[in-house]
Amino acid sequence: MTLGETPLPDEARSVLSSYSPPSSITTALPVESLRTLRTALAGVFGAAPLVVALLLDLRPDVRALSESWLSEGFTEGETPGEAAEEVSPSSEAVRELRAENRRLAAVAAEVERTKNALKRAEAEGARLRERLAEAEAKTAAALRERDAARVECECEIAHREERVRARVEAELASAAFALTHPETGTEGACRQTLPPTPEGKLSLALTDGMPCLLLIDGHNAQYGMPSRYNPQRGRRMTEHDKRQRLLRDVAGLIAPNPAMRACVVFDGPEHSEAEAGERVRVVFSGGQGDHRADRVLLDQIRFLKNEGNAPCILLVSDDRDLCEKARKLGAGIVPVLEFGSFLPTTLEPRHLV
Repeated sequence: MTLGETPLPDEARSVLSSYSPPSSITTALPVESLRTLRTALAGVFGAAPLVVALLLDLRPDVRALSESWLSEGFTEGETPGEAAEEVSPSSEAVRELRAENRRLAAVAAEVERTKNALKRAEAEGARLRERLAEAEAKTAAALRERDAARVECECEIAHREERVRARVEAELASAAFALTHPETGTEGACRQTLPPTPEGKLSLALTDGMPCLLLIDGHNAQYGMPSRYNPQRGRRMTEHDKRQRLLRDVAGLIAPNPAMRACVVFDGPEHSEAEAGERVRVVFSGGQGDHRADRVLLDQIRFLKNEGNAPCILLVSDDRDLCEKARKLGAGIVPVLEFGSFLPTTLEPRHLV
């Protein structure tokens, strides 16, 4: 089949075949079946529509078959009556083909529905996995918080036990001395039984009004008492909050003794000094590098010792190098946890900057 002198393109054949009723059947049949069912198909659709449908077929061998039929012509015996006799078998085959097409279409639809269901199941599985990961993360966070809370409680319990033990021992020693030396009294008992240790001197300064200068290595003290200055539970404390809490602790500790002064030294990029409360001074060291506060603390100890008639000087720190140098200069060393045993449990603000 040509369009003038130009062969008909396959695209045109496809478009034209869509308007040819026999094409829906002939395109599904192989060449041998077309040869066998020639008379039956001609009886159903007519010879001319059948030949047109075959000429529009995209298969070259089918087009060649239709051209041979055109050259040979249909036999005279192929009358409508004879064709009608062969219609029944061919119609049955056509019905079977159509039924098979419907079945295949139903199967394809079912496959498509299964694919969609599988996609939905995969999406739901992904959501469930995400929710499971979130639940596991929350559980892990809760476990970490529980462990941190337990550690904090254990530290707080140990801190309180230490304070209670120190008070009980002091009271027992005072009572025992009072029983054996009734003429001295309780006050004398306290002075006689407390050992000449830095902790004992701090206790005397707090209870008997002994003159004393308390120097505190600020960051070291905060680091040594994490349950007090860096709690794991509750609102996270900023560095400013930690400093203010330490300064409040020191102010509350020395408040009963007018003869006691305190100086808290922190590492800082710029040197500065300020009054942080009554008889409490805060100093930022200035300079660069680690242990910048050490130089300020040692300079103060050296200066006071050289002045003569220096009061009792106690340094609160766990820095071994700093403590060794301060001890050689004549200062008493109070470990951070020992110092913490003297701090009040309830914190009260005292006009801090």
